Amino acid sequence: GDVADEARRQRIPVVIKKSAPQKMNRRQSEDQGRRTAGSVALVKPRIPSALSELFPDPGQDAQTGGLWLALDCIQDPHNIGAIFRTAAFFGVRGIVLTKDRSAPINATVYDVASGGMEAVPFAVETNLSRSISQAKETGVWIMGTSEHAEEDVSAYSQDRPWLIVIGNEEKGLRRL
Repeated sequence: GDVADEARRQRIPVVIKKSAPQKMNRRQSEDQGRRTAGSVALVKPRIPSALSELFPDPGQDAQTGGLWLALDCIQDPHNIGAIFRTAAFFGVRGIVLTKDRSAPINATVYDVASGGMEAVPFAVETNLSRSISQAKETGVWIMGTSEHAEEDVSAYSQDRPWLIVIGNEEKGLRRL
């Protein structure tokens, strides 16, 4: 149908398989009950970028602005997906995720992200503090979020590059 035709126009390989209803039902239950609207796409997960690929070369973009995010131990895959979806809409240039104590990048994240996972480059790092230091070395300014912040994020200059660090849902930012 229309989805397959558009995929072919975009040079995306399409294989149409007529599946027995019981096979589709089994597939849906394996996918935690997500609705398929009659179509299922098997998509290879994206491979994370190297951290050095996310940030500009030192000094290169220091005056042009841009926004990156760092997610510090976000544990709910729905939250990660929502962050990627929103980041794609706002043109975020990259996201750094922590490897430990974070939700895995799984089907739920892809589903909630609604295309954001494909649109925003990301790196998965063991040491967030080191990642922040690398961002600083490239001229990126660092900002942390807090529910107790006295200033709104919009108060900061948007003509420079920023990395906004978002803390865990329960505990907020760790001391890095």
